[in-house]
Amino acid sequence: MESSLKAAAAALRSADALLICTGAGMGVDSGLGTFRGRNAGVWPPLKAMQMDFSEKFARKGNVAEEMSSPGFFNHDPRLAWAFWRFRHQAYVLGAPHEGYRILAKWGQKMRHGCFSVTSNIDGHWERTEGIGEKRIYECHGALTRMQCVEDRREAGRIWRTDPEEIARILVPEWDLAPGETVLVRRSAGSTEEVEAVVQDDGCSLAVDGRPVAARAVRRRDGPDLLRALPTSPLPVSSDKQPARPNVLMFGDWGVNDDIISAQSQAFRAWMGEVPTDAKLVVVEVGAGKAVPTIRMHSERVLSQCENATLIRINWDDSDVPAALKARSVSIGGIGALDVLSQLDKLAYQPRAAEDQQFLKEELIPHFVVVETALGAGCQLFACTRKPLSGRDAPEAGSTQNFTAPFGTRLFAPLLWAKLRRAPPMNAARAWRRFKWQDVPKRTRQLTYVSIGAAFTTATLESKFKECMEIVGNPADVTSPHTLFWLRVLFGRMRSRFVGSAADMRIPVALRSPIYRLFAWRYDVDLNEVRYPLDAFHTFNDFFSRKLLDGARPVAEVPHGLVSPVDAEVLTIGQVTEANARVDQVKGATYNIRSFLGYEPLDVAKRDSDAFVVEQRRFITFWGRVFIGAGKI
Repeated sequence: MESSLKAAAAALRSADALLICTGAGMGVDSGLGTFRGRNAGVWPPLKAMQMDFSEKFARKGNVAEEMSSPGFFNHDPRLAWAFWRFRHQAYVLGAPHEGYRILAKWGQKMRHGCFSVTSNIDGHWERTEGIGEKRIYECHGALTRMQCVEDRREAGRIWRTDPEEIARILVPEWDLAPGETVLVRRSAGSTEEVEAVVQDDGCSLAVDGRPVAARAVRRRDGPDLLRALPTSPLPVSSDKQPARPNVLMFGDWGVNDDIISAQSQAFRAWMGEVPTDAKLVVVEVGAGKAVPTIRMHSERVLSQCENATLIRINWDDSDVPAALKARSVSIGGIGALDVLSQLDKLAYQPRAAEDQQFLKEELIPHFVVVETALGAGCQLFACTRKPLSGRDAPEAGSTQNFTAPFGTRLFAPLLWAKLRRAPPMNAARAWRRFKWQDVPKRTRQLTYVSIGAAFTTATLESKFKECMEIVGNPADVTSPHTLFWLRVLFGRMRSRFVGSAADMRIPVALRSPIYRLFAWRYDVDLNEVRYPLDAFHTFNDFFSRKLLDGARPVAEVPHGLVSPVDAEVLTIGQVTEANARVDQVKGATYNIRSFLGYEPLDVAKRDSDAFVVEQRRFITFWGRVFIGAGKI
């Protein structure tokens, strides 16, 4: 036992992450019962029915049912709620024992924290500080939540249990005395009652000296002691549907596992964040073999993680498979709380009592130089119980690692005072100790993305500079750098997107409203349109629509401008020099020579004046159209 405790304490001291796996045995120190074994059973009538949690109770057709079975909520809900009310009051209203706090405290000390996986339905881990809702996986559900008996997987069909509603379920008190005579029914469907005598344990019953499995028990003129009173309201949902605990029962196919699945995903996410080379300790407490869910879970994690260590704590079933013994510690024959308390002292309070005795003894001071864990030389006074001499004493002025001989101890307060004033960490040694796997997974992913983006940006910038050196800027664009990045990031995507949208077929019912809204926004005269609006399948059809004869006559003006599209004139500018510029053509600024492709002064020679007219096309709200024209 002592060697197992020391091995477990050593594993905890060096751990980077803690996985807590708990079964029914974890709750024994809180006064709760287990499914089987030395602490089996929590509800007194179970003995009268000759059952534990999962023993066969009766047959409903061809289906054998069990006490912890969802079938009772359908055909005998008052028996079901008498049983589950007792469990709710015992589990939910009970308090987590000190072992919960100890395990949570261990997890908070570790670099990657902790996570709790439990088959218990008492909700105690959710109430433990340091665990809460986000670090728990209740694989069998919890009595703190409810669902409908006939669940349809609808949104919101899991809700918080109302303790007051459970308390309103009235169940007669089981207060039978040994030797008392009661009336019992021996089969679920029968109304025949026979007299039975209460045995010495106050729960078991016998008829004519033979044990009997009761299906109903009552005193003469009294209510059934196995069921909730007929006048007692049973829990229902907000729409008055019969309710049941959101717990995975034996043979349960109707449990709503939405929250269970979400907690399972949270556990897998946490495991993914723990680096593969991190030292993971799995502390399994009170997980028996009758319902081996937790044992299988912890063994599976141990098999998947090379650096994991299993600490199995169980009074009776603490054995470990042979394939996992090399990385496991087995502790049995002692209660969970006792083991956890002893481990806490060994792992995290190892020298408290010894240090108090040490301080009372005569101390011999020594001046030595040591190399600290920070990689820096540090002078300090070491106080020991006996003089350091020979090979035990470090050489004067050395920076070698200092290990005190057996029976000696550094004076902790003075050591800490000196270490706080130690020089900064040596950069080279710090880099050698750095492990990329210790960095959180999300930080590593962000780093990869940042490095990739920086490399891509640098490569494209290099290509841009190379193009500028070879080709230059023949179009004389004001901001070639901006134009380059727009082309790299978007290419012709913007034009293609607008073109695709304009060529998209519009449903017949929406055509008239859409075109009328467009006409109202941009002042389009629909009286000119030759065909009905619903005849235009796409925006492109509407833009190229045919007009009525006589609509929009072209004025015979010597210096007039005819627009090729529905547009409005924004600006008209006169060309006065060859290097005049046109603002914002497709995101860039060009000079007149580059835009028109020839000397604008040639136009001026022929036409005496030259103008550039800027129009905004309705089809491309973000774009503009520039038209070169002669004298207007």
